[in-house]
Amino acid sequence: MRIFISYRTNAEPDRTVCDELCQGLTAPGHQVFVDRQLPVGVRWAEEIERHIAEADFLVLLLSEESSHSEMVLAEVEKARDVAASRGGTPRILPVRLTYRGKLPYPLSTYVDPLQHLYWGGAEDTETVLKGLLGAIGGQEEPPPSKSWRVTPPGDRMGPPPAQAQVREPLPTPGGTLVPEDPLYISRDSDAEALRVIQRGPGQTITIKGPRQVGKSSLLMRVLAAALDQGRQGVLVDFQLLAAATGHEGEFFRSFLQEILTQLDLPPLTAAEWDASATPAQCCTRLMERLVLQKLPCPLTLACDEADLVLALPFRNDFFGMFRAWHGKRANPVQRRRWGNLDLVLVTSTEPYLFIDRDDQSPFNVGAVLALADFTRAQVAMLNEAHGTPLGDDEVTELQRLTGGHPYLVRKALYAVSARGQGRPPREILRHAAEDGGPFGDHLQRHLLNVLKVPELRPVLTAVLAGQSIANEVAVHRLIGAGLVRREGTRIVPRCAAYAEYFRGKV
Repeated sequence: MRIFISYRTNAEPDRTVCDELCQGLTAPGHQVFVDRQLPVGVRWAEEIERHIAEADFLVLLLSEESSHSEMVLAEVEKARDVAASRGGTPRILPVRLTYRGKLPYPLSTYVDPLQHLYWGGAEDTETVLKGLLGAIGGQEEPPPSKSWRVTPPGDRMGPPPAQAQVREPLPTPGGTLVPEDPLYISRDSDAEALRVIQRGPGQTITIKGPRQVGKSSLLMRVLAAALDQGRQGVLVDFQLLAAATGHEGEFFRSFLQEILTQLDLPPLTAAEWDASATPAQCCTRLMERLVLQKLPCPLTLACDEADLVLALPFRNDFFGMFRAWHGKRANPVQRRRWGNLDLVLVTSTEPYLFIDRDDQSPFNVGAVLALADFTRAQVAMLNEAHGTPLGDDEVTELQRLTGGHPYLVRKALYAVSARGQGRPPREILRHAAEDGGPFGDHLQRHLLNVLKVPELRPVLTAVLAGQSIANEVAVHRLIGAGLVRREGTRIVPRCAAYAEYFRGKV
């Protein structure tokens, strides 16, 4: 069998366990691939893609660090995509490494339903290896090597990592922040979004910005504000409807069923779906009859990851339906019901590149809020929230390096606060944009994504060289990915860390 081991390359016990499992899985004659010796670049990206595409099994090592690794998530998502087209292979075999915490979203949606093995120390290696070999040899599910339970994030195994000037263990950066999180930094767009939702029911809000800028966290704040005003709320994440994207009717039905399920309303029946109408027409009629007529209070419908729908062939019909829902509020006959519906949409891609007509788009009506990177003052506020591990000069250097990129600022502050291990903060920042630095995992995933889309590579190369760009579609894809930005009439790397890392690699 061909086996791909996905793990956090510069973390322990991840690396040690990977070495031991690699040796044990190779002994019976299986072919095991471990990403270790390839130089990061074009060949590295091609090899990762090829070995996952050819694998029969993906052994997933889940420590606290690897569960927040962007590269590990990218490998799992690639394995799922391949399995969907290859009848279920590669199969994912998760192994927990001394970590009982909840997995972050969206990794949790892919892995939680699977049977996990558990490694708590060297004494468990043989049992874990036996479980993996059993599963690979045809056993339906690997037997758990030891009983384990998911515990709250604060209930960790052993003492938390040493920290300076921070009273509580720092959460690993990444994912959506809850509205009351003390590490959440409010921006002008936050205040505007809350002002709009507090005007009363019947609002349309679009939150847009590149990846990892805080769109989903702001969405949670808007939804919480709506609930505080007595509305009901539904959060639809289009990542979770991925299985229905192959057929238009199935996608619309799945979307409506998700709304009904979250509101504890009766499920949709086959007889209620009118196959003689278009999916958008049928979904609209049932939305009014089964949802809006049944609810005793206004509804806020929050939609995350709208970019996934923009890539589908029926995007115009789906978002044209949303635009029609927005327009129904102006109709005196329909306003009584449709005026109680808020639409809150999140996107990182410019929708006008995909939606052919302006009057079919819900993204250019209502309040359109663009999230910006942090200012230096906001970086300084986040530094204080972490216990002020950086001095003024180091805050300035962090702002120069990241350009205020919210996720990279969090990654850097986590590294100097929770994992510095005595290294001076300035030294950590100096090596942050290297493969083994705090940003390495994030940068490698971006590189992998760029290199597997042929038309993006020459455009990013031209941006790094300061050249003019003619391929506007590719530019917008790179902006949506958060890799470049507009500076007047020029397209430039989003931050110094990206410019330093990608130069010579694409």
